Amino acid sequence: KNFNNPDLGVNMIAYNLEKNASYISKLFKDKYGCNISAYISGYRINAAKKLLEEEKTGKLKILAAAHAVLLVTSVRTFLRVFDKIEGTTPLQYRINKKKEQS
Repeated sequence: KNFNNPDLGVNMIAYNLEKNASYISKLFKDKYGCNISAYISGYRINAAKKLLEEEKTGKLKILAAAHAVLLVTSVRTFLRVFDKIEGTTPLQYRINKKKEQS
C-alpha cells in the first residue's frame, strides 16, 4: 500500500519490522528470487501500465503516470526504468495495448 512512497526500500521495511536490513534482504531474495528494489520497481511499473491502459486516461501524460506511481520528477528516469522492465517505452506500450484492444 506504500508503493508510491519515495522512501520505500529495504531500510524502511527493515526499520518498520525492527530487523536488520541485510537479514530482510536475504529473506526477501530467498522467497521471491529478486531483491526488494527490483520488486518495488516492477510493482510500480505494473501500476503505471494500468494507468496507461485505462481508456479514460488516454490523454494521461507519461510524466503524470510516473508521478502517480514513482513520485519521480524526471521522465528520463521513468522511461529508463520502464524500458528496462518492459523492453519498450511507455508510449509504445500504450500504442500496442490500444492495438490489442481494437
